[in-house]
Amino acid sequence: MSLSGPHVYKSSFRMMARRYLSPLLLASCFAWLIACLTVAGRCESGPPPAQLIITANETTADQADRFAKRLEGWTAAARQFATDENDFGLFPTSTQVPSTGRLLAFVTQDGIEKLVWSCSGAAISPNKFLSAAHCFCRDSATGVYFADQRSCVGSATFQKTKYRIFFPNSGLFDTEGAPSIHPEYKSPAGGFSPHVSVLADLGVIQFDAKAEAKSVFLASFHDAKRFLLASFGLLSFKAGIEGRGFKSNTAYQEGVATLSGQQAPLDDQGSCPEAGADTLCIWYSSLAARSGPKQTVGLCPADSGSPLLAVGEDGNMGIVGVASYFWPASSETCDASSDRRSYFIDLSKYRDWLQDQAGRPSQPPKRDNPCTDVIFRGVQSISTTRALVTLTVFDEYRPGRPRPRASVTAELPPSCKQMEDAGVLACMGKGTLRIQIDEGFGQLTWCRME
Repeated sequence: MSLSGPHVYKSSFRMMARRYLSPLLLASCFAWLIACLTVAGRCESGPPPAQLIITANETTADQADRFAKRLEGWTAAARQFATDENDFGLFPTSTQVPSTGRLLAFVTQDGIEKLVWSCSGAAISPNKFLSAAHCFCRDSATGVYFADQRSCVGSATFQKTKYRIFFPNSGLFDTEGAPSIHPEYKSPAGGFSPHVSVLADLGVIQFDAKAEAKSVFLASFHDAKRFLLASFGLLSFKAGIEGRGFKSNTAYQEGVATLSGQQAPLDDQGSCPEAGADTLCIWYSSLAARSGPKQTVGLCPADSGSPLLAVGEDGNMGIVGVASYFWPASSETCDASSDRRSYFIDLSKYRDWLQDQAGRPSQPPKRDNPCTDVIFRGVQSISTTRALVTLTVFDEYRPGRPRPRASVTAELPPSCKQMEDAGVLACMGKGTLRIQIDEGFGQLTWCRME
């Protein structure tokens, strides 16, 4: 039979929520900082790092001591979440999978750049970025998704749409040349025959070679002990966060780097009724579970292209799928609904094509990571000797709502790149950066540069 197309949001198919804070996250919310820091603010081992000083609302010795203790526990909590097979919640963090990034599509009109959509993805080599093909195959003027690879690359707007990639752990980078779309690509937004049609919803684009982003390697989902989704889509919580500044059942603007525990993907026809011939599926339930395996997380807007990661016995993460679409489609704002299926392109079927695109085999990422991150409101002061600071600002989602504004001042002029309508900023500098957000939230990532 023919299946009508799944939901197409303005910018992409993304994560349908959903989400619950894990107990570790609930205990640490709003001290969201990952760091190898002691109370004195330095790593316990290794070369002397740049210092990171958080001054917002920490004015007394007791407050500073409590804050420092929360910092000490956050890195361990984030790493434990990534490896704990029984935690299926959500952890907002940018540092555990440094290969992931946010794809920002824009056009230039009258000399002004305008963001038209965003997606998620991951570096599969030091300068090649993998996302969903439909993130590249969309008419920037009309919003229509092209039906297949031929109509996509032959369109007038294919060359006109430009892209940047924001890696919270590396910075904001320009792309080079046109995207490479899999030749068998068929848009999941159009009609297709379940279990028969090949979707091949994969696209790769080259970015600035000087970025040297960490890359993720291809893995097998059959050998994994845990599955994670690293994404930048709309953020929404079913329960458990009213006392932490967020609202339940409320969507927040896309761009926050998150890591979520996932059930094992399924590849049989009985479990995945809307599957293509090359997709995996994961079921979502809106049961209000606050911990344990009954927590589930599903796809929302801007999660298109998100890597589905398999965690092996050695703790290394490899990519096994790319987020493509969800079914049924009932909302654009991530409202939770039971029995929603998230669909991912099974990368085991495209290993040769991906390796050709990558240009060289990717290796498991190094376990050490010099980056930390925090979600905050108000003012942050960051004192560095030499460091990269990136920022994503966000607020409650409403159609057409602009991003909160962030002001940055510095003792020494930093080297900064930004896209204001995407809410992202990346600065390399010395001295002290003072970042202030008048409303909404900010996810700040700080990386020591050797």
